[in-house]
Amino acid sequence: MADMHTSTQDNVTRYLSLDALRGFAVMGILAMNIIAFAMPEWAYITPLAYGGDGVADQISWLFSFIFIDGKMRGLFSLLFGASMLLVIERAEAAGRSGMRTHYARMFWLLIFGLIHFYFIWFGDILVTYALIALLAVQFRQWEPERLIKWALIVYALGFVMWALQFGGLQFLQWAATQPGADADLARQFREVV
Repeated sequence: MADMHTSTQDNVTRYLSLDALRGFAVMGILAMNIIAFAMPEWAYITPLAYGGDGVADQISWLFSFIFIDGKMRGLFSLLFGASMLLVIERAEAAGRSGMRTHYARMFWLLIFGLIHFYFIWFGDILVTYALIALLAVQFRQWEPERLIKWALIVYALGFVMWALQFGGLQFLQWAATQPGADADLARQFREVV
């Protein structure tokens, strides 16, 4: 029997809304990764890196930056954490070790991630998910208030690091494109782009 919320088959409950959101997030991630597949890495930051100086290019980049970039990874990460807890709970309800099940799944995710990284694409994130999941599972018993507090601290630190990197790259672009810019600085900018 299936409805909008769950589907049960062979005593395994699937949460269709989680699966649908996961698929939506993966498609959003793919939309942003297409930039990395086809263009210079700097194209994530500015459409000018690949000649996108037209109005349609600017609007497309702005839409992606505001509504897709980072948001879909964040959504996927939330769903990954929820799924991690559901798998552990399901294993424990079946009389198996939830932690053993979790560690086995993360081991295989790590193996697939390493294969993907070394043989398919340098932008793999599966290794990161596997390693973070080994750490994140240790916090599953924390109270929500404590989790939120630490999440905000980690987010703030990440934002500061990102802002410093982004600001530095923007300054490098500005300085390297000024009339009479230092040749060494222009070379550094070309290497980044």
